[in-house]
Amino acid sequence: MRKPSKRTLRRETIEQKVMWFRGDSDEVYWSPRILADLRGDGEIISRKTVASAMKRLG
Repeated sequence: MRKPSKRTLRRETIEQKVMWFRGDSDEVYWSPRILADLRGDGEIISRKTVASAMKRLG
């Protein structure tokens, strides 16, 4: 079995953080606020990456 790629690991990390920040906000925040939270947490990330992660998560 292959080891997960760096891209896959990063996507999983981002999705976990998105779920945490969204849950912490009582599911009120959308991508602009989640983006600000992720950047505040030290992530270097684009708005489109956050939006696509949120879309995948539903």
